[in-house]
Amino acid sequence: MKALYFSQPYYATPTVILLHKENSIFKIPEDLSGKRIGVCAGCTFEAYLRGTLQIPGEKIEYRIQNAQITAYENEDPAIDDLSLGDGVKLDAVMTILPKALSAIDAGKPLKLMDEPIAFAYASVTLDRSSKRDPTRLLTEITKLIREMHRTGILKELSIQYQGRDFTQEAAQFDIASLN
Repeated sequence: MKALYFSQPYYATPTVILLHKENSIFKIPEDLSGKRIGVCAGCTFEAYLRGTLQIPGEKIEYRIQNAQITAYENEDPAIDDLSLGDGVKLDAVMTILPKALSAIDAGKPLKLMDEPIAFAYASVTLDRSSKRDPTRLLTEITKLIREMHRTGILKELSIQYQGRDFTQEAAQFDIASLN
């Protein structure tokens, strides 16, 4: 927020927990406290598990405590390790819903924990250090995004390209409250 301006978010991807399909122990995120969870190194999922994730305008509820974090370059090798068997290398993987669904659709022996743990917001960003003042452009971009939320265009595009609506949480985010 110190280096970039952010528009109204146009998309909000649910952060979910993947489990091995044979797992019958973990029902809610709190059940994973102290367990081995695979995440991408240095990403928001790792920050969440460390209790350091900050999303301006959002109150984050850290439901998993003292996780044994196993960091990977990205989630794909974590998903592969979880696929080896329930508790063999990992107890769970934290990732975004589209990646989780893609792994399940590809035949990996995985399942989703029922509820998202958080949301990752996507918005247009502009450099605050630009020699030209970008605030007028940012205002126009934000107006367009709000209009696309209002008319349902973003919802239609999300369903067309992602197979589901990932816009509703983003539409409710109040970017104006962040100044």
